[in-house]
Amino acid sequence: MRQASLQQTRDVHNARMQNPKAFSRFSFPLRASRVGRNLAQAAVVALVLALVSGCGIPLEHINDLRLAQKTGKAVRAEYPRLTKDVPYVDNAADLQKLDIYRPDTEGLAPVLVFVHGGYWQYGHRSEYAALGKTFTDEGFVTVLPDYRLYPDVHHPDWITDTVAALNWVMKNIDQYGGDPSRIVVAGHSAGSQILALIATDDEFRDQLEFPIERLAGIALLSGPFDYDAGAKRDIKAVHKIMGSDELYESTQPEKYIRPDLPPTLILNGGEDNLTPETQARAYAEKLLAAGAPVRYEVLPGGDHYTMVLDMLPGRNGPSMILFRQFLREKTMRTTTSPGIRRVSPFATRG
Repeated sequence: MRQASLQQTRDVHNARMQNPKAFSRFSFPLRASRVGRNLAQAAVVALVLALVSGCGIPLEHINDLRLAQKTGKAVRAEYPRLTKDVPYVDNAADLQKLDIYRPDTEGLAPVLVFVHGGYWQYGHRSEYAALGKTFTDEGFVTVLPDYRLYPDVHHPDWITDTVAALNWVMKNIDQYGGDPSRIVVAGHSAGSQILALIATDDEFRDQLEFPIERLAGIALLSGPFDYDAGAKRDIKAVHKIMGSDELYESTQPEKYIRPDLPPTLILNGGEDNLTPETQARAYAEKLLAAGAPVRYEVLPGGDHYTMVLDMLPGRNGPSMILFRQFLREKTMRTTTSPGIRRVSPFATRG
């Protein structure tokens, strides 16, 4: 199957940002209040690329994005143990709320807080509802928080929102069947950058109302830790989103290396051109050299999309296998030796 470079997808995105009228037939307004644009937009952009260029990103991604959207919509409408739209701050905007999915279990269950990505400007908790089912099926109370987005807000608002969400979860999750002593937080893409800075930058870490060591684990999936290291993204767009040259530099997680972290899993696809494997590996190596309890895994053949798509309900892809293992190990209080290795059994997707 012919594949277009993921750079082409980003090129369409950046061109649309600079001249939205030219893409108005296919695009959605960059407004934080619009629900459902993230997955739908990705599918439309992929389809446009396929029609225009004669190739495109792998067709299974288009189908998977549509499946994720359809499944998530059904889950959020029908899931029997879902508490929707819980505000985590006073006078909350829609993007300062979270959804809580509860498993059908007795007693307090372990907790997963999943922070979505979306280039700091896309995403809504409703679009990730399918993951609510995936991880409640694994026995986890699953929390999907939102955070405010560019251009309605700027750095550091999406980080301070996420800090507030974590504080709320730690204080209140026992009322929803969750065990506050067994919380794992995970982020994908921009969500990983947000969590990495919360964990390592004192500006944000000090805003936590609990010792970060209380977290059972942190998982950083397909994260942008070094914006410049081989990434096929528009650096000017990142500058614009962050707001200044100074913030562009100071918001890169690789600037903040320290040993005193909870157990941390870093996953990256070997074919990820948006958040390249090389920069994820370098970040993990720096943390390990500082003495942090980090485990790094690269998924040969995996890309930015498959990291989450392989976690759809009923899937058991490479990222799901490794993430599930990490979740179970950390919430069962077992330990593993940190290290860096290449995961050869999962070179291709099933």
